[in-house]
Amino acid sequence: MAYFLSGDSANIGKIVNGDYYYLVNHKGIYRYTPSKGAACLIRAPEFTWYEVNEYGVFYTKGRSLYVRIHETGKKQKIYTADRKKYSRIVLKNCLDNGNLVVTLYSKNSENKYDLKVGKTGNILKQESASGNTCGEMEYQAGPRTFHCMTGAENSHLDQDLQENGISVRPKGAVFSNARSLGDNLLIQYKFHDDDQVYQMLARSSGGFNDVTPYQVLCGTNDYLLYIKDYSGEPCPLYCYEIETGESYLLHTNMEIFQAVTDGTWLFTCVPWNGGKTDYWKMIYDNAGKPIELNLIDHDI
Repeated sequence: MAYFLSGDSANIGKIVNGDYYYLVNHKGIYRYTPSKGAACLIRAPEFTWYEVNEYGVFYTKGRSLYVRIHETGKKQKIYTADRKKYSRIVLKNCLDNGNLVVTLYSKNSENKYDLKVGKTGNILKQESASGNTCGEMEYQAGPRTFHCMTGAENSHLDQDLQENGISVRPKGAVFSNARSLGDNLLIQYKFHDDDQVYQMLARSSGGFNDVTPYQVLCGTNDYLLYIKDYSGEPCPLYCYEIETGESYLLHTNMEIFQAVTDGTWLFTCVPWNGGKTDYWKMIYDNAGKPIELNLIDHDI
């Protein structure tokens, strides 16, 4: 997902190459390095949308797209939309292969266009779109490739997710969203006139797991971390083993709303009471099963 400068007090970020990149509202984009602590990389209001991959921090300002390269810290402009043609640009998301999608909004019509940008900032392709459609999105689950069909034949009210040209959504359902959890893909869908969000996990090794009952926060290749509801109060954190479908209690009392992990580090975030992000280390037993969380740094 791409991250927008919102009104929340704290927002979950992204772990890349062992470092944690996150937004501090009204201050900027920060990087937290476990051995060094936090540092501001791009100060607000220098950007609106941002995304991070292994190459750098990509962000938009006005009608331009920039990147701050991790290795050098250098900032450079990648692309500027023609001000006569476009009113604004939005950094929509970062695909699993590291490439980005930027949406260009036409100034004199309701059309919008997708600009695909390579993982190192090179312009790959501009896709035209008609009306309020936004082309075709691609998702990965290891070697498996899924396509979200949102073109002229599939409106936003009837989005489909396909693998090898075959729909994977349940009959009568509408594809809603998908995000990567390790090498797996968490797929969300809904039914018309039903507020319930249904979820299934596309395993990179093949097949699907029904994980509808869980408020999934984050995950690795083998485990998902979830809570039972977003009450705004400290609550238990559970672990779900993907291979067996079994769940167990991991932490009894955790203040948590969002979380991200790379399997070693876990960052948890809450937006209330001024907002805060905590930094944890995941502890495993000899069989490689998560059994404990150690708090390393509080309110980073």
